[in-house]
Amino acid sequence: MTITIAANSFNDMALNSSGNISFLTGIDACVQNCHTAMQTLQGEMMYNQQGGMPYQTTAWDNFDQNLFDAAAQAVLLNVQDVTDIIEFSSALVDGVLNYAATIKTIYGTVPL
Repeated sequence: MTITIAANSFNDMALNSSGNISFLTGIDACVQNCHTAMQTLQGEMMYNQQGGMPYQTTAWDNFDQNLFDAAAQAVLLNVQDVTDIIEFSSALVDGVLNYAATIKTIYGTVPL
């Protein structure tokens, strides 16, 4: 079962009502891990320089929707407990890159 430290809206560790670090399990942990994976820049992780989203080559230098979509789906499929990408779409509108996905996990299907 997936377990991860819960993050708040600022992507900082979340604390529970007792002031202790809060954890997520199951589908909630999987969803948070998907969001974190999509926010991780390629080359950012010290022990996995090839991991993360290649935003520089797929979005920032010159947005290529096909490359971005393929890279994003590959990143999401590498998240523990994700078994399939049911739907994925992205769009660059007025300089803002948005994506939406529906992922299948070992816990069920969930939108991102």
